[in-house]
Amino acid sequence: MIPSVYVGDLNILGTSGEISQTVDCLKAEFEMKDLGKTKFCLGLQLEYVKGGILVHQAAYTEKVLKRFNMDQAHPLTSPMVVRSLGLDSNPLGPKKDDEEILGPEKPYLSAVGALIYLQGTKDLGLFYTNHNKDGLVGFADEGYLSDPHNAKSQTGYVFTHGGTAISWRSMKQTITTTSSNHAELLAIHKASRECVWLRSMTQHIRSDCGMDEDKEPTVLYEDNAACIAQLKEGYIKGDRTKHILPKFFSTSDWQKDGTISVQQVRSSENSADLFTKSLPASTLRKLIQQI
Repeated sequence: MIPSVYVGDLNILGTSGEISQTVDCLKAEFEMKDLGKTKFCLGLQLEYVKGGILVHQAAYTEKVLKRFNMDQAHPLTSPMVVRSLGLDSNPLGPKKDDEEILGPEKPYLSAVGALIYLQGTKDLGLFYTNHNKDGLVGFADEGYLSDPHNAKSQTGYVFTHGGTAISWRSMKQTITTTSSNHAELLAIHKASRECVWLRSMTQHIRSDCGMDEDKEPTVLYEDNAACIAQLKEGYIKGDRTKHILPKFFSTSDWQKDGTISVQQVRSSENSADLFTKSLPASTLRKLIQQI
Protein backbone atom coordinates (compact mmCIF):
# COMPACT_ATOMS: atom_id res chain seq x y z
CA MET A 1 0.00 0.00 0.00
CA ILE A 2 1.04 3.61 -0.49
CA PRO A 3 0.41 6.29 2.16
CA SER A 4 0.33 9.98 1.23
CA VAL A 5 0.80 12.21 4.27
CA TYR A 6 -0.08 15.88 4.78
CA VAL A 7 0.70 17.01 8.36
CA GLY A 8 -1.64 14.79 10.42
CA ASP A 9 -3.83 13.52 7.59
CA LEU A 10 -3.17 10.31 5.67
CA ASN A 11 -4.57 8.95 2.44
CA ILE A 12 -3.92 5.24 2.01
CA LEU A 13 -3.88 3.66 -1.44
CA GLY A 14 -4.03 -0.06 -2.10
CA THR A 15 -6.38 -3.04 -2.28
CA SER A 16 -9.20 -3.31 0.28
CA GLY A 17 -7.33 -6.00 2.21
CA GLU A 18 -4.08 -4.04 2.29
CA ILE A 19 -5.83 -0.86 3.43
CA SER A 20 -7.72 -2.67 6.20
CA GLN A 21 -4.54 -4.35 7.47
CA THR A 22 -2.64 -1.06 7.40
CA VAL A 23 -5.35 0.80 9.32
CA ASP A 24 -5.36 -1.91 12.01
CA CYS A 25 -1.56 -1.64 12.38
CA LEU A 26 -1.69 2.16 12.63
CA LYS A 27 -4.51 2.12 15.16
CA ALA A 28 -2.46 -0.22 17.34
CA GLU A 29 0.34 2.37 17.49
CA PHE A 30 -1.43 5.73 17.21
CA GLU A 31 -4.67 7.38 18.27
CA MET A 32 -6.42 7.93 14.97
CA LYS A 33 -9.77 7.92 13.18
CA ASP A 34 -10.70 6.02 10.04
CA LEU A 35 -12.89 8.40 8.01
CA GLY A 36 -13.46 5.94 5.17
CA LYS A 37 -13.03 6.87 1.53
CA THR A 38 -11.44 10.27 0.95
CA LYS A 39 -14.03 12.80 -0.17
CA PHE A 40 -12.22 16.09 0.56
CA CYS A 41 -8.46 16.68 0.52
CA LEU A 42 -6.65 20.04 0.38
CA GLY A 43 -9.54 21.82 -1.31
CA LEU A 44 -10.12 18.96 -3.75
CA GLN A 45 -13.35 16.95 -3.92
CA LEU A 46 -13.15 13.29 -4.87
CA GLU A 47 -16.20 11.56 -6.33
CA TYR A 48 -16.15 7.81 -6.94
CA VAL A 49 -18.19 7.33 -10.09
CA LYS A 50 -18.65 4.42 -12.46
CA GLY A 51 -15.42 3.78 -14.32
CA GLY A 52 -13.09 5.97 -12.26
CA ILE A 53 -12.60 8.92 -9.93
CA LEU A 54 -13.59 12.55 -10.57
CA VAL A 55 -11.48 15.24 -8.87
CA HIS A 56 -12.92 18.76 -8.86
CA GLN A 57 -13.14 21.99 -6.84
CA ALA A 58 -16.81 22.96 -7.09
CA ALA A 59 -17.24 23.70 -3.36
CA TYR A 60 -13.98 25.67 -3.18
CA THR A 61 -14.91 27.63 -6.29
CA GLU A 62 -18.28 28.62 -4.81
CA LYS A 63 -16.58 29.67 -1.57
CA VAL A 64 -14.05 31.86 -3.38
CA LEU A 65 -16.66 33.47 -5.63
CA LYS A 66 -18.86 34.38 -2.66
CA ARG A 67 -15.86 35.74 -0.74
CA PHE A 68 -15.24 38.33 -3.48
CA ASN A 69 -18.93 38.91 -4.35
CA MET A 70 -18.50 37.20 -7.71
CA ASP A 71 -21.02 34.38 -7.24
CA GLN A 72 -23.48 36.10 -9.60
CA ALA A 73 -20.83 36.93 -12.22
CA HIS A 74 -21.08 35.52 -15.73
CA PRO A 75 -18.45 32.86 -16.52
CA LEU A 76 -15.98 33.58 -19.31
CA THR A 77 -14.90 31.03 -21.89
CA SER A 78 -11.42 32.52 -22.30
CA PRO A 79 -10.56 35.11 -19.61
CA MET A 80 -6.92 35.53 -20.66
CA VAL A 81 -6.12 38.98 -22.09
CA VAL A 82 -4.03 39.19 -25.25
CA ARG A 83 -0.82 41.11 -24.59
CA SER A 84 0.11 44.12 -26.70
CA LEU A 85 3.45 45.76 -27.41
CA GLY A 86 1.82 49.17 -27.13
CA LEU A 87 2.16 50.58 -23.61
CA ASP A 88 -1.13 52.48 -23.79
CA SER A 89 -3.17 49.61 -25.25
CA ASN A 90 -1.81 46.85 -23.01
CA PRO A 91 -4.02 46.36 -19.91
CA LEU A 92 -1.24 44.35 -18.27
CA GLY A 93 1.53 46.87 -18.97
CA PRO A 94 3.71 48.62 -16.38
CA LYS A 95 2.08 51.04 -13.92
CA LYS A 96 1.50 54.50 -15.34
CA ASP A 97 2.63 57.58 -13.42
CA ASP A 98 -0.92 58.86 -12.93
CA GLU A 99 -2.31 55.54 -11.71
CA GLU A 100 -3.12 55.13 -8.03
CA ILE A 101 -2.05 52.14 -6.00
CA LEU A 102 -4.93 50.26 -4.38
CA GLY A 103 -4.94 50.36 -0.59
CA PRO A 104 -5.07 47.36 1.78
CA GLU A 105 -8.85 47.67 2.07
CA LYS A 106 -9.11 46.21 -1.45
CA PRO A 107 -7.64 42.67 -1.47
CA TYR A 108 -6.68 42.92 -5.14
CA LEU A 109 -3.79 40.43 -5.07
CA SER A 110 -5.86 37.91 -3.12
CA ALA A 111 -8.74 38.24 -5.56
CA VAL A 112 -6.55 37.81 -8.65
CA GLY A 113 -4.67 34.88 -7.16
CA ALA A 114 -7.88 33.08 -6.20
CA LEU A 115 -10.06 33.91 -9.21
CA ILE A 116 -7.73 33.93 -12.20
CA TYR A 117 -7.92 30.19 -12.94
CA LEU A 118 -11.50 29.59 -11.77
CA GLN A 119 -13.54 31.67 -14.25
CA GLY A 120 -15.93 29.45 -16.19
CA THR A 121 -14.47 26.20 -14.81
CA LYS A 122 -16.75 25.54 -11.81
CA ASP A 123 -18.25 22.44 -13.42
CA LEU A 124 -14.96 21.01 -14.74
CA GLY A 125 -12.73 18.43 -13.11
CA LEU A 126 -10.14 15.73 -13.75
CA PHE A 127 -11.60 12.30 -14.48
CA TYR A 128 -9.19 9.44 -13.84
CA THR A 129 -10.64 6.42 -15.61
CA ASN A 130 -9.74 2.88 -14.64
CA HIS A 131 -10.09 1.66 -18.24
CA ASN A 132 -7.42 3.68 -20.06
CA LYS A 133 -4.08 1.86 -20.18
CA ASP A 134 -2.03 4.71 -21.67
CA GLY A 135 1.14 5.46 -19.74
CA LEU A 136 3.01 8.71 -19.14
CA VAL A 137 2.84 11.25 -22.00
CA GLY A 138 4.17 14.82 -22.00
CA PHE A 139 3.55 18.05 -23.92
CA ALA A 140 5.84 21.10 -23.90
CA ASP A 141 5.40 24.57 -25.39
CA GLU A 142 6.63 28.14 -25.16
CA GLY A 143 4.98 31.53 -25.59
CA TYR A 144 7.63 33.72 -27.18
CA LEU A 145 7.78 37.20 -25.61
CA SER A 146 4.60 36.61 -23.62
CA ASP A 147 5.88 39.49 -21.46
CA PRO A 148 7.02 41.92 -24.19
CA HIS A 149 7.96 44.76 -21.84
CA ASN A 150 10.51 42.64 -19.98
CA ALA A 151 11.47 40.58 -23.05
CA LYS A 152 10.59 37.30 -21.31
CA SER A 153 8.87 34.23 -22.72
CA GLN A 154 6.60 31.64 -21.12
CA THR A 155 7.24 27.95 -20.41
CA GLY A 156 4.35 25.52 -20.29
CA TYR A 157 4.14 21.76 -19.93
CA VAL A 158 1.63 19.10 -18.97
CA PHE A 159 1.96 15.36 -18.35
CA THR A 160 -0.92 12.92 -18.57
CA HIS A 161 -1.21 9.36 -17.33
CA GLY A 162 -4.11 7.27 -18.52
CA GLY A 163 -5.13 10.24 -20.66
CA THR A 164 -5.64 12.68 -17.75
CA ALA A 165 -3.33 15.41 -16.44
CA ILE A 166 -1.22 14.56 -13.38
CA SER A 167 1.42 17.33 -13.55
CA TRP A 168 1.46 20.75 -15.20
CA ARG A 169 3.19 24.11 -14.98
CA SER A 170 3.09 27.58 -16.51
CA MET A 171 5.93 29.94 -15.63
CA LYS A 172 7.74 32.98 -16.95
CA GLN A 173 11.26 32.20 -18.14
CA THR A 174 14.05 33.91 -16.20
CA ILE A 175 16.38 34.18 -19.21
CA THR A 176 15.89 36.64 -22.05
CA THR A 177 15.82 34.43 -25.15
CA THR A 178 16.95 35.54 -28.60
CA SER A 179 14.43 33.57 -30.66
CA SER A 180 11.39 31.35 -30.38
CA ASN A 181 13.70 28.39 -30.97
CA HIS A 182 15.84 29.44 -27.98
CA ALA A 183 12.74 29.80 -25.80
CA GLU A 184 11.48 26.40 -26.97
CA LEU A 185 14.73 24.72 -25.90
CA LEU A 186 14.31 26.17 -22.41
CA ALA A 187 10.72 24.93 -22.25
CA ILE A 188 11.69 21.40 -23.30
CA HIS A 189 14.53 21.41 -20.77
CA LYS A 190 12.09 22.17 -17.94
CA ALA A 191 9.59 19.59 -19.17
CA SER A 192 12.31 16.94 -19.56
CA ARG A 193 13.47 17.38 -15.96
CA GLU A 194 9.89 16.90 -14.76
CA CYS A 195 9.58 13.87 -17.03
CA VAL A 196 12.68 12.20 -15.55
CA TRP A 197 11.31 12.68 -12.02
CA LEU A 198 7.83 11.41 -12.91
CA ARG A 199 9.32 8.33 -14.56
CA SER A 200 11.41 7.64 -11.48
CA MET A 201 8.37 7.95 -9.20
CA THR A 202 6.04 5.82 -11.32
CA GLN A 203 8.69 3.14 -11.84
CA HIS A 204 9.23 2.99 -8.07
CA ILE A 205 5.49 2.53 -7.50
CA ARG A 206 5.23 -0.14 -10.22
CA SER A 207 8.20 -2.01 -8.76
CA ASP A 208 6.82 -1.94 -5.21
CA CYS A 209 3.44 -3.14 -6.46
CA GLY A 210 4.98 -6.10 -8.28
CA MET A 211 4.30 -4.69 -11.74
CA ASP A 212 6.68 -4.83 -14.67
CA GLU A 213 8.79 -1.75 -15.34
CA ASP A 214 7.80 0.39 -18.29
CA LYS A 215 11.04 0.37 -20.28
CA GLU A 216 9.66 2.29 -23.24
CA PRO A 217 10.77 5.95 -23.51
CA THR A 218 8.26 8.58 -22.45
CA VAL A 219 6.96 10.50 -25.45
CA LEU A 220 7.33 14.27 -25.06
CA TYR A 221 5.40 16.13 -27.74
CA GLU A 222 6.70 19.43 -29.11
CA ASP A 223 5.57 21.57 -32.07
CA ASN A 224 8.87 23.22 -33.08
CA ALA A 225 10.51 21.15 -35.85
CA ALA A 226 13.86 23.00 -35.72
CA CYS A 227 14.10 22.45 -32.00
CA ILE A 228 13.42 18.72 -32.36
CA ALA A 229 16.13 18.44 -35.02
CA GLN A 230 18.64 20.23 -32.80
CA LEU A 231 17.95 17.90 -29.89
CA LYS A 232 18.52 14.85 -32.08
CA GLU A 233 21.95 16.13 -33.02
CA GLY A 234 22.87 17.29 -29.52
CA TYR A 235 24.84 20.40 -28.64
CA ILE A 236 26.76 21.72 -31.65
CA LYS A 237 28.59 24.98 -31.19
CA GLY A 238 27.57 27.13 -34.13
CA ASP A 239 26.50 30.68 -34.84
CA ARG A 240 22.87 29.86 -34.02
CA THR A 241 23.50 28.01 -30.75
CA LYS A 242 26.83 29.17 -29.29
CA HIS A 243 25.06 31.63 -26.97
CA ILE A 244 22.75 28.89 -25.56
CA LEU A 245 24.10 27.13 -22.48
CA PRO A 246 24.93 23.44 -23.16
CA LYS A 247 22.83 22.34 -20.15
CA PHE A 248 19.66 23.16 -22.10
CA PHE A 249 20.53 20.32 -24.49
CA SER A 250 20.41 17.68 -21.72
CA THR A 251 17.20 16.36 -23.30
CA SER A 252 19.41 15.06 -26.12
CA ASP A 253 21.23 12.77 -23.66
CA TRP A 254 17.94 11.49 -22.24
CA GLN A 255 16.84 10.72 -25.78
CA LYS A 256 19.99 8.71 -26.45
CA ASP A 257 19.64 6.61 -23.29
CA GLY A 258 15.99 5.81 -24.06
CA THR A 259 14.40 7.85 -21.27
CA ILE A 260 12.60 10.40 -23.47
CA SER A 261 11.47 10.47 -27.08
CA VAL A 262 10.76 14.00 -28.37
CA GLN A 263 8.20 13.88 -31.17
CA GLN A 264 6.51 16.55 -33.24
CA VAL A 265 2.86 17.45 -32.90
CA ARG A 266 0.79 20.16 -34.56
CA SER A 267 0.35 23.31 -32.49
CA SER A 268 -3.42 22.83 -32.58
CA GLU A 269 -2.95 19.41 -30.92
CA ASN A 270 -0.31 20.49 -28.38
CA SER A 271 -2.02 20.30 -24.98
CA ALA A 272 0.61 22.61 -23.42
CA ASP A 273 -0.46 25.44 -25.74
CA LEU A 274 -3.11 26.59 -23.25
CA PHE A 275 -0.39 27.20 -20.62
CA THR A 276 1.57 29.69 -22.72
CA LYS A 277 -0.75 31.98 -24.62
CA SER A 278 -4.26 33.32 -25.07
CA LEU A 279 -6.32 31.04 -27.32
CA PRO A 280 -9.69 31.20 -29.11
CA ALA A 281 -12.49 29.70 -27.01
CA SER A 282 -12.98 26.72 -29.37
CA THR A 283 -9.27 25.81 -29.26
CA LEU A 284 -9.16 26.23 -25.50
CA ARG A 285 -12.14 23.89 -25.03
CA LYS A 286 -10.56 21.25 -27.28
CA LEU A 287 -7.25 21.29 -25.40
CA ILE A 288 -9.04 21.19 -22.04
CA GLN A 289 -10.80 18.03 -23.14
CA GLN A 290 -7.44 16.51 -24.13
CA ILE A 291 -6.11 16.77 -20.58
